[in-house]
Amino acid sequence: MQSTIDFEARKLFEAIKYQIHVAIEYCHKLEDDQSLWIEVFGDVAVDREGAVEVKSMRTAKSSTQPCKAKTWC
Repeated sequence: MQSTIDFEARKLFEAIKYQIHVAIEYCHKLEDDQSLWIEVFGDVAVDREGAVEVKSMRTAKSSTQPCKAKTWC
């Protein structure tokens, strides 16, 4: 018997991959005494600069609150 789950791993993998690309972009801009965190729910945080949300374009368009976000399609 074949069963399916309600979770699409492909979208999660695409999100994590894009989050890592954003983190690498910020790593090149770090000063010697700064740290970078890749957070579980999509943020990339840098000391003294705050966090950048990494989310899908669909989520960003449907959001009612403006935010600083890196988006992908």
